[in-house]
Amino acid sequence: MNIINPGGMGTNVPQVSQELRKLGYEVLIDQPRRDFDVLDIHIPLFSSFVLAYKTRGKKPLVIHARHIPELVKGGIIFGDLLYFPLRWYSRYFYNLADVVICPTPYVKKLLIKEGIESRLEIVPNGVNRNVFRNSEEGRRRFRERYGFLEDDFIVLSVGLNIPRKGVKTFLAVAKAFEKKKSMKFLWVGSSEPFLHKVEIDHIPRNAFFLGHLPFTQIPDAYSGSDLFLFPSYAEGYGNALFEAASSGKALIVRNIPAWEGLFVHDRNCLKGTSVDDFVSYVSTLHNDDRSKSDLERGSLEIAEEHDMGRCAVKLARVYDGLCS
Repeated sequence: MNIINPGGMGTNVPQVSQELRKLGYEVLIDQPRRDFDVLDIHIPLFSSFVLAYKTRGKKPLVIHARHIPELVKGGIIFGDLLYFPLRWYSRYFYNLADVVICPTPYVKKLLIKEGIESRLEIVPNGVNRNVFRNSEEGRRRFRERYGFLEDDFIVLSVGLNIPRKGVKTFLAVAKAFEKKKSMKFLWVGSSEPFLHKVEIDHIPRNAFFLGHLPFTQIPDAYSGSDLFLFPSYAEGYGNALFEAASSGKALIVRNIPAWEGLFVHDRNCLKGTSVDDFVSYVSTLHNDDRSKSDLERGSLEIAEEHDMGRCAVKLARVYDGLCS
């Protein structure tokens, strides 16, 4: 699998395509001039808009609502200024589709509120459970590669280094445990052109930014950690959260609307609203193996519900319905 894009869409699309091929579908990526039965667009660039506009009414058109306007705030440069123009653009763009794929109930609810009249179907992005699974060998390999000890308690987060992802919250939580030498906080992920990179004045001694890792090393990062802290302020789906869940990690998340109907406090995650909440939860899971084990089981259950193979079947049914 050739995966070079560090973003969630860049890693997810090739994997979903592979699952569709297993089901017998021919999938072409970035080849709009080839003949096709269904056009499936994943990113709302202007070139995508032109292609969608030309295709509308001639071939079935599916658009994935991977990018919702609220994600530009604390994401791209001048995001606050661009929010309203992009909101208008998104409304027009999504209304070109025969079907808009919503990764979560929250996104569907949001698009209805925004006046999207296209048919809306909920199909999760899904997680590749064959790739993202806990591995003792992966744990050993990751810790040896980066010089961490077996006794270190590692709190991991994976995401772009942008304000929306809650980088400063993550560092504030790390700061609270700075005197505990065995507590390590790792951030995996970098930034991209035109994104609003977080400016950091001080990094606690127990916090480490590993930057962008090759996709093949990401499963080891999950296996090498002890719990997953995801303090993002806004998400459409949160691929990294499901990857951590599939790897059997206890999850700590910010209590945001995106997780309604998916993640339940004390069942498959702990939800917080402040640094103090997150510090308390990290401390609890560090000291209480039973609570940690219960949440790890909950993580595996929701990961199974979002198995990528199952999600590909749902997507294939949408295609079939449009072609029948």
